[in-house]
Amino acid sequence: MGKQTIRLIYTLGVALFITSCKLIYFPTTHNTPMLSQKGELQLSGLMDGSLNFELQSAYAVSDNVGIMLNGSYKSFWLMNKDYNFAEKPHTCAEAGIGYYKPFVNGGMFEIYGGGGIGRVHGNVLNEVTGEHEIKSGTLTKFYVQPAVGMSFERRFLFKSTVEYNMGLRISAVNLLNETKFFAEPGFVSKTGGKSVRLISSVGYSFQLHKNKLSTWVHNPFIFGFGIQVAFGRKFDRK
Repeated sequence: MGKQTIRLIYTLGVALFITSCKLIYFPTTHNTPMLSQKGELQLSGLMDGSLNFELQSAYAVSDNVGIMLNGSYKSFWLMNKDYNFAEKPHTCAEAGIGYYKPFVNGGMFEIYGGGGIGRVHGNVLNEVTGEHEIKSGTLTKFYVQPAVGMSFERRFLFKSTVEYNMGLRISAVNLLNETKFFAEPGFVSKTGGKSVRLISSVGYSFQLHKNKLSTWVHNPFIFGFGIQVAFGRKFDRK
């Protein structure tokens, strides 16, 4: 099955769930770096079920202050007025700064705040012609994300750690001059050695209020899996 076929099936599945001819907001996966010490750098690459990509990064500028930079690219198939499918990307870039605090026995806490900007597309009904057209819009968002985590040491052939993080991102998203607020809980797991770890992220996006005449909708499902490379990470958090 080719990449375009997978993305087309994914697009149709999302369309059937949302059942709306409007622009769509796709939440990004949760970046919960849980930095360990000054100078640590994390670089992560994730994919979702339709082979779309996200890049995440985080850097500890001090023993308690961290910064993050994220980007996403989602290829979406939309039907134009000639009833042909056209591939349109959904893109988003985010930046944030926050506080982190490692505790004894592998416990961790962090809170980040930041913002982002992106470009989204969707099928919109032209009320004059009665035809569906592809429309685009600029998305802006601001967020705050507290999270807690726990790291466990494991030995199986080699020394490794398993890390579980839970975060709650509160996002304010503006699109087409309409602002909506979302609560987006997420769970992130990281497994591997000191420098390379497998990472998976799942979550859900709840809209905190409903607009009867809303101009855009959102995809509530958040999912990604991939690999993370870390430099300067403190391996033993005890």
